[in-house]
Parts: sequence; C-alpha cells; structure tokens
Amino acid sequence: MTNAHKANRSALIMWVMPEGAQVDRGGVSRFVENVGNALPETRHRWSALGWSVDFALAEPWLRSDAPGVDPARCQRVADLFDHQFVRLVNDDDGLRGWGEDRMFHALSAAAAQSVLERSADYDVVVVVTGTSLFSRVAGMLHRLGPEVAERLLIVHTFGMAVNGSGGLPSGAEIDSDGDLAFWVKQSQRVCLAPISDYTARLYREQWAIPDASLLLNRSGIPLTDPRFRPLDTDECITVARSMGVPDGPLAVMWGRAEFPGLDKGYRLLLQAAAQLGTVTPIIATREPSRELAHLAAPLGPAVLLHEQPFHTISALLQHPMTVASLFLGAAEPGAVSPLEAMWTSRERGAPVVVANVGNLPELADGGRAAIVTERTTDSVAAALQRALAMTSGERASMRSAAAAMVRTDGDVRLNIRRFIDECLQRAIE
Repeated sequence: MTNAHKANRSALIMWVMPEGAQVDRGGVSRFVENVGNALPETRHRWSALGWSVDFALAEPWLRSDAPGVDPARCQRVADLFDHQFVRLVNDDDGLRGWGEDRMFHALSAAAAQSVLERSADYDVVVVVTGTSLFSRVAGMLHRLGPEVAERLLIVHTFGMAVNGSGGLPSGAEIDSDGDLAFWVKQSQRVCLAPISDYTARLYREQWAIPDASLLLNRSGIPLTDPRFRPLDTDECITVARSMGVPDGPLAVMWGRAEFPGLDKGYRLLLQAAAQLGTVTPIIATREPSRELAHLAAPLGPAVLLHEQPFHTISALLQHPMTVASLFLGAAEPGAVSPLEAMWTSRERGAPVVVANVGNLPELADGGRAAIVTERTTDSVAAALQRALAMTSGERASMRSAAAAMVRTDGDVRLNIRRFIDECLQRAIE
C-alpha cells in the first residue's frame, strides 16, 4: 500500500451482488455480511494512508416473499453499509418471466448505470461484480471509452462458466461470461477474483485468463462466530441421541448447495460404510431426499437428517464416537463447509476427509490437515479405516494442523481485508 499514500483522495467500492442482503441461505448473502463487518477496519486503515473509502451495495430487488428472505439480516446489512443501497430492477416475474438472457442483460445494464451515477464523485471506483448475472457490466462500461474505463477497476468474483465446477453452464451464462473474458484480456482494469486455486486454474485453462488478471478472493469463515464454539461431550451426546443416532462409530456428511446433477458424494459414504460394516453414516441435507433414502435403505443402518441447525452439525462433529467428517463432492469450486468442520473440531472431535477433486485438496495441507481420498467406494472405505485406526495423539495433531490452516487461509475477515486492499491498490496504481 506504500504507493497509495496520497492525501485527501476518495475511493468507492461498489459491491454488485445478487441477494446480497436479502436471502439468508449462505453463499453470496453471507459473504456480503462478512464484507460489511470488515468495513470499519478498512476505512480506518486506508484513512491513515490519506484515503477516504466509501462502500455501496447494489443488488436486485427480490420479492419480499422469496424463499429464505430474512428481514433481520437485511437490516443488519443495511446498517453495515450505511444504508448505501442501490436497487437495480424489480424482479417480480423472476427468471422464468424474463428469460435468462434478458435478465442478465437487464441487471448488468442497471448496475452499469448505477456505477456511472456514482463514479463522478470519487477519484477511484472499484466495482466488484458477482455471478454471471453481472458479467456484462465490464463490457458495458468499457464500451463507453477510456475516459470512463480508466477511472474504474472492475473485479468479477463468484463465478465464470466452466466445466468442472458442478452443473452444466447455461447458454446465457456462457454468453455473458464470454463477453467478460474478452474484456479481462483486453484491459488491465478488468480482472477476475477466483475463490480458490482450483477455480483460478480453470479460468487459466478454459478461458485463457493470464495470471496478472487474477486476484484471489479466497473463501473463508468468520472464526469468531459463536456457531463454532467448542461443546462439552455431554451436550454432544444428548443432541445425537435426540436425533436417533445409534451408539458406535459415526461418519458425518452435510451440505448446503443442492440442485439437479450436483454430486455431493453421499452415495460414496453410504457404500463405504456398508462395506466396512462398523461405521454408521449420518447425512444432513437441506431438504428431504427420497433418492437418498432409497439408496440408503438396502445398504444398512444410516441416519438421514434435513433442515438441521448448525448446532446439531457441531454436536455431531464433536461427538466422541465420530470417526470423521467427509466432503466428497465431485466439483467443489470453493467449499467452506470443510473449513467449518475443521474449526468446529479444533479442540475435540473428528478429523476431516476430503476428496482429491475441486478445491478440496487445497484444504488438506499436504495431508497434515485432512485425509485425502479418491472418489471411489474402496478409497473412501480405506480413508474411514485409517480414521478409525488413528490414535488420540494423531487425531489431535491433525486437528491442530487443520485449525492452523484455517487461521492462515480460511479466516474470512483476513481474506476480505487482503482482497479489498489488493483491489484498492490495483485501482490507484
């Protein structure tokens, strides 16, 4: 930040995010709240360097009855951003009414116009766009010419259409992201912010994005969140019994994202547990799954849960009979659930098992912080067998390594600070 030390200059960071304040389902909405929590520290740090930094949040106006809307979260985020909200378009009809391509174009156009309306009052403007909904913002602004473009830094995060990140991209996503990729390669004032080393590699390989245009916005969790507090053993046992969890060794999986074609690896755990015959699998999903119940029925005992609060997950992770928590998704671009498991279990509980795909191996720290397995039934069974055989000292050592990795690379406040600082530094160079 040494090059940034110029007195009495002003900067705006405008976050353009879908559902940034409104929908309490994790993901982008949780990220925006974490950003808001980091703003006072950012303002103070850059003020010492002679910069006044303002923040604004632009997002679609979603229906008040949209699934997951949390008015309390909306108010918290509004307070964090000093009520600097920009409502873009009225999505009363949703994607089905507009059509994806029209919706993407409408949102990007509204966001670009909002940037233009606010940029004149600042020396530097950083625009952080999220998801393919807003991929066209960069092109719309840059087509206005260098007088506009040279005052802006546009950073796109949370998604480019790629093979290998779960689900097949739609035509609208590919079209919008292709326009963005063009401008990334044409201008140093447009860059991508992948959420993991894995997604950075996909952008390089599939879109030919140069390293100089990648700015890491690594996934993380709020380490001070009381959800991750250590629980005493009696509490963990009580919670497990209330869920109908049997005695004996346990293996835990849970997940948030659910959509057709997404393979979270639950089948692998069920089959591996059946092969061993000594471990009861526990799988917690957001919604009830008939398909999962049908798969589990002939394989032996299993506990299938849904709509459980994180306190239940925490108790299972720290339960004295839990052998491991497993994350076996086929294509995780920036999974945070393994970080939550590692941090929750930092004092007691189970080691983590991750598949050797997506961003999951990045979290294993070369096998010191987690057991790494291939996505086959035999390999997952072998990983469970290894976890069963671990001594208390070996489990403690792996928990310690995992907690150290989370502190260094998975602290969302630290990661957001790094991200904002690099955005501002690039913008003013």
